[in-house]
Amino acid sequence: MKIKTTIWLLIIVFIILLFMLPMKFIENDYGSTILTISTFFFGIFAGFCIAVTTTDYNSVRSLAAEETGGWIALLGTVKVYDAHAAIDLQKIISFYLQRSFDYDFVDYVRKTKKEFQVAQEFINNLSLNVERSSIHQNILGLIAGLVMTRQKLTVLGTKSLSSMEWMVLWTFAAIMIMTLYGLRTGDLF
Repeated sequence: MKIKTTIWLLIIVFIILLFMLPMKFIENDYGSTILTISTFFFGIFAGFCIAVTTTDYNSVRSLAAEETGGWIALLGTVKVYDAHAAIDLQKIISFYLQRSFDYDFVDYVRKTKKEFQVAQEFINNLSLNVERSSIHQNILGLIAGLVMTRQKLTVLGTKSLSSMEWMVLWTFAAIMIMTLYGLRTGDLF
């Protein structure tokens, strides 16, 4: 459902509740206490959820930048190792990066698995040049680093608020809304 539709639906529900729920069905003393406590806990819990989600998002951004840097380092190292192979690898990396932009930021790792495997097989099938074996080891280390970065991105991409956390947020929000309806007197101010 689109956000605009949801907002309009909630406005209509809240207006209907104004006419369905009786006025002053909660005493002022109890209502004020309930509203204060539920608002306090809602703010703390929502702040915690926002902090955790923001931290995870920043980690995803950092890992995505690390992956991009890994691709650049890999291409540069392959250019030193085998200039002709670097031309083919550049096309593979270009295609991979273009495909990664086709998907949502937190979901692109799972969706570009085939494209990554093509690059990984290309690196694994590089012919071994004994004179440059240390560079070859660096290349294998870089591709292993990219695999680890992608695994971290996969884990963080699937991480979100649990159903229990959502239930707690919705419960506190419902308590606050019902308390506000229960405290209303019908006066404008």
